[in-house]
Amino acid sequence: MVAFAGAHYVYAGRFPSSDSALFYARSPWHLMQQALHFSPWGTGFALLALLLFWLAFCWGMPCLLRRIRFRGRVLLAGVGLLCVLWGHLQYPPNVVLDIKNSEVGRLRLSGDDLSARSATIGDYLEGLLLDQSGPFISLTLPWMRKSDNFQQVDSELELNWSERSELTAYANASSWVDSSPPGPQKNVILILVESLRSDVIGRPGELKGIMPHVEALMQTGWLFRNHYSSSSHSSYADITAISGIYPFWGERIHLYPASVSHPRPRIYDLLHMIGYRTAIFSSQNENWGGMLRYLESEHIDVLYHADDRSYGSAALGRKLSLNAGKGFDADTVESALHWMSEEDAPFFAYLNLQGSHYPYYFPDGLPRPFGEEMDVTDLNFLNLPPELIPAMRLRYQDSLHYLDEQIGRLVAGLQAAGKWDDTLLIITGDTGQAFGEHGVTGHARDLYDEVVRTPLIIAGVDHVVKSNTGALSQHADIAPTVLDLLDLPRYAGFQGTSLLQEPRSWLPLVCQSPALKQLALVTEHHKLLYNWETKQARFYNLEGESGKVYETLADAESDCAQRLLAVLQDWAYQQTNYYRNPARVLQFFAPQYSNLITCPKQPQ
Repeated sequence: MVAFAGAHYVYAGRFPSSDSALFYARSPWHLMQQALHFSPWGTGFALLALLLFWLAFCWGMPCLLRRIRFRGRVLLAGVGLLCVLWGHLQYPPNVVLDIKNSEVGRLRLSGDDLSARSATIGDYLEGLLLDQSGPFISLTLPWMRKSDNFQQVDSELELNWSERSELTAYANASSWVDSSPPGPQKNVILILVESLRSDVIGRPGELKGIMPHVEALMQTGWLFRNHYSSSSHSSYADITAISGIYPFWGERIHLYPASVSHPRPRIYDLLHMIGYRTAIFSSQNENWGGMLRYLESEHIDVLYHADDRSYGSAALGRKLSLNAGKGFDADTVESALHWMSEEDAPFFAYLNLQGSHYPYYFPDGLPRPFGEEMDVTDLNFLNLPPELIPAMRLRYQDSLHYLDEQIGRLVAGLQAAGKWDDTLLIITGDTGQAFGEHGVTGHARDLYDEVVRTPLIIAGVDHVVKSNTGALSQHADIAPTVLDLLDLPRYAGFQGTSLLQEPRSWLPLVCQSPALKQLALVTEHHKLLYNWETKQARFYNLEGESGKVYETLADAESDCAQRLLAVLQDWAYQQTNYYRNPARVLQFFAPQYSNLITCPKQPQ
């Protein structure tokens, strides 16, 4: 455990908490595949150390105990106990928690750092204790403190509740039940591209050429320039895109239990009820974070992912291999095309393409369009050396360029099958990717724009339909928008907003990974980041120019920041309170929130 905690601190910058340990325990083999791919030497050394420790404990320790007398055994046990308690003795957590709850602990910090002014002395000390005092403290502290991170506060937030209903009720509300759709009905394809930053895609007249097939689709479709993911990590962001709900269930990392009492909306459940064929084709191992337990449904016809490629192997007549635990995107797309051509009924397909995940796949033997071959083993992708970041960013662009070719193959295959003109294609990223803009690389950490802003392209739309492509949007809005584009009724189980309706004025974001616990609220001009463990808030002005957005630190004690912080804290309370109320989840869908929060632009 100590070795694992140390490795976690090196890679993530903090010791693992108890819910982080449970998160990793859910997917140990997939985690091992990733670790071997990223750092074969480091992982091999850790495994060797673990083997030696196991031999010493299971074989060497009994031999040693048989050779020493009772007093020696007691002394040895006492030394071991002192080692376990060392962190508690050096940094006693109860003392810090006592300070936090005292009058002194409730005083706010001051200083030149504008972002730190929202934290109290007690919160700041607890954050230091949690992140830096050792593995035993990080595992036990969350259980010792009171669960009072989210309390109801006065804010401008307003809630709307809708009674739960069965899928049959939604189907009955549509005009297609027990009859054929009026005229040719659109197929729907949703593609999530791993780690797709918003600045990878150009604008009309300013194309970048990194993903030329996607940019060609943009020319005749919609590009939403101010689109956000819902989270900085895939285990939450992916689910939001197909569920239409905000990914925040409680204070601990959500591991998607097999059985729950609360609603689990899925866009393909609704479409299947009205005659659609439905399928998932993912290069990702959907066991990661327990996502498979959300995706599985009696209303899904085919579920292909990296850990179950049986449909693809049977359809293509060959064995499909893996790369570091992930499927090859070329196989995923080919399998999807085969399924799409099997019948003429309208279909919904969700594709998750993973080639742009670190270390950024590109086939051997092909000339790279942007970068060069380099050795990337034993690098920490969450903290790359600054001198390597430019080269790694070019490798990232190479991987996206090759992934874009697979999207081009998909479109060409649909055109050859005569299905393209009746297809609605939606492309976005699960998250973005940081390349040192705020001192870190990768994702699954702070909710900075480079990590959570991603392009949203919708092709195949009727140009008579209008939408505000410059308005705020996020992944929770995708499912409601699909229903709207298909002229289907609104579904009360979605928390997001259709992009064909009144644009949203704010949106929430969530990071609940082993590396960080953070929420964010974004408006047209501002972003507020809030760490609910340390109670620290960072407040930014958002400055946009030529499609780029710059985050400029502003005063977290300003009236605007405090208003937005109250809304964010109230939103967190309302979300978590809903899911921990057994009677409410049985009666209502998750709440929808008011869209009236505005704040004037702040001075820097």
